[in-house]
Amino acid sequence: MSDLLLSTEFWFGAAVLGAYQFAKFSELSSPDPDFAARSALIPNLRAIDFAGRQTYLATLAAFLAATFVIYFILCKISPTILLGWAQVSGASPSEDLETFVGSVNYPLYIAAAYIGFTQPGIPLLSNIGNVQRNLFHAWMGVPSRVMSASSFFANQIFTRSQDTKQLARELQVLIGDAWVERIDAYADSEFYRAHLARLKLDDEAELQKGTRRELKILTRQLVDVASLATVRESGVASLARLAGDLRVSMIPNPGWPKAFLAGGTLFFVGMTFLWNLIPVFDGPAARFLSAGAKHDFWPNNLSFSGQYLISQAGPIFLATGFALAAWVSAFGRAQTATVDKPQPIAGIAAHFSRYAGLFAFTVMAIVLFDIFQAFFDFGAYNKGKASGFVGFIQLNLPFYLLHSFISLFVCFVLLRYMDERTQGRWRTASTISLLVAGVALAALFYAAAQVQHNFKVPFGPNGADLAVLMVVINVSAAFMAFACAALCKRQAETSPTVRSGQDLSRSPVMEFAGVHVDPPLAPAVPPGE
Repeated sequence: MSDLLLSTEFWFGAAVLGAYQFAKFSELSSPDPDFAARSALIPNLRAIDFAGRQTYLATLAAFLAATFVIYFILCKISPTILLGWAQVSGASPSEDLETFVGSVNYPLYIAAAYIGFTQPGIPLLSNIGNVQRNLFHAWMGVPSRVMSASSFFANQIFTRSQDTKQLARELQVLIGDAWVERIDAYADSEFYRAHLARLKLDDEAELQKGTRRELKILTRQLVDVASLATVRESGVASLARLAGDLRVSMIPNPGWPKAFLAGGTLFFVGMTFLWNLIPVFDGPAARFLSAGAKHDFWPNNLSFSGQYLISQAGPIFLATGFALAAWVSAFGRAQTATVDKPQPIAGIAAHFSRYAGLFAFTVMAIVLFDIFQAFFDFGAYNKGKASGFVGFIQLNLPFYLLHSFISLFVCFVLLRYMDERTQGRWRTASTISLLVAGVALAALFYAAAQVQHNFKVPFGPNGADLAVLMVVINVSAAFMAFACAALCKRQAETSPTVRSGQDLSRSPVMEFAGVHVDPPLAPAVPPGE
């Protein structure tokens, strides 16, 4: 570690990569076509405009720190992986091979590869390179939080403006000098004035002649600009003050970042506890599980315990992240006006069809994870010369696919449990029982296949300790993954934004800032417009 940190190439690569990531973090990216259409009307928008200075700078620091940690880990493991790949490809372990592997400037290659492969011209790799940025943007709610709040405000204005003349009066308030002076205490008034100048809305007579559709478009633009001006000047928290001046209610914060952070912390604490606990049972395992066996698989130190955890719990952690990200995205799109209608319970076939792409991606990701794990093992433990890369894949692919099915099952059960349409049938106890039984059976089968076909010894007299170890690690990781999913599901179910249509229709008219305001989430556009 000290040699790497004293390397000039390492720090040069870190500086180049940090500068690239600093610039990339300010870029805006959203798959929502509505955001693209609305943001196109406001030039030169950056990520900081949707988060506020303090939130943006704190998240940027965390983003750059995460980039440095990933870069450091890649620089540390790359020589070992390259050495293992060379042995897998047929090279014999030797001092010359190790000298060649050690002579490569990995930091420069890693920094250059990351920057080059993530360019927009490379379809798949560019998306992978944007995952980290998009994850941190989603953590601080960029751009969804501001745009959702703005839409929430505008919809309430449209609802209380029952005719075109009333909506025109609302628009006249938003373009008046008194309004700009009012929001100047917490919003970037110069930013707001600049957009007003571009729209050229000085002629009040022309506003009165506008159609309702035209007035709605202008009103939505000005509410968008007012929301952005507020966040630019004093942060997201000041949107509540803007809501008060607009005489509308404030959209509740769903709190997804806290739920994800709590789940990740829970997983980290559980795995750390298991990491230290496993070596403690080396003696009992040798006495009761591997007595008389040819191989002793139970780790007797923290190094081997960590290797087992990374190889077994790591894929489940990745699959859980994929599942939660997919579900949160689908959950946001599912909050539509059709909540009053009974939703059919999706069967297993329909569930597979809905998440087929995610399931296929999970299998491929875990197989690649296992391949690189094998390269690292070859390089770190000098397993010797292999029969070539093709022969290596042919020999080990069945094990890797079998291993990926554990994470696939976890992903399937978590999504099934969290899916809102099936929550009546999938109770917590039954889901945990199914998850534990399925993961334990898959882990047992995987351990038996490893012992029987990879170590060439009969399973039963041999490998009992490996089977128990695999079951314990995978079941523990799956249980903690379920806890993470349960936190997110509870957050969704208890969020004030998740309400049925009957609740909205029975809600009393709210009073805000001395005036009556229609309930939130009322239809913004009358039928036919």
